Amino acid sequence: MEGGDSGFISGWEFGQSGDYRQMSHDGGTRVRARLLFKDSLAGDTWTFVYFTNGSVRNVWSRTLVDSTMAQVAPRLFPRETLSERLITHALADEGADDTGLKTWVRDGSGVATEELERAINGAGYSVRENLGDRAALKVFTLNTVLHPESANAWDSLAECHAALGDAVIAAELYAKSRRLADAVKAKP
Repeated sequence: MEGGDSGFISGWEFGQSGDYRQMSHDGGTRVRARLLFKDSLAGDTWTFVYFTNGSVRNVWSRTLVDSTMAQVAPRLFPRETLSERLITHALADEGADDTGLKTWVRDGSGVATEELERAINGAGYSVRENLGDRAALKVFTLNTVLHPESANAWDSLAECHAALGDAVIAAELYAKSRRLADAVKAKP
């Protein structure tokens, strides 16, 4: 590694979850080990090890561990709790009222405002990888509602529509994303 932030270090993933730094290793859909710690391994630590024979939908072990973290300590792990709520939203019946969810995501999720768009987008891709494009569409759409000026949010929604074969909608959304990105570049 050349000193850049790539999310991986010698086969181990690293990152941040709330106040905790984390290191984890993944065996695809079958095994994951994750260690979370605050200042050092001698202090406040959490260890999650997930073993399975796989799953019917081939759900990634990362998603299953995130869900476990959200259930065990939702206030300590806000990003994982957000992801869990968005998975539930993605699986809800069409037409369900999401007003309460929007308010919770914006005001009560515990995810910092400057990280929220990226966290929702990441959850959208997790839903897409694990539950399919149709389910992910709801998460990506919610992200554009909450972050209407985000070129990235609109690009992800466009990509999802393209994957579903909605070429005309995808083209319109890609164009909107490019306009937003160009507007950001044009600002002094």
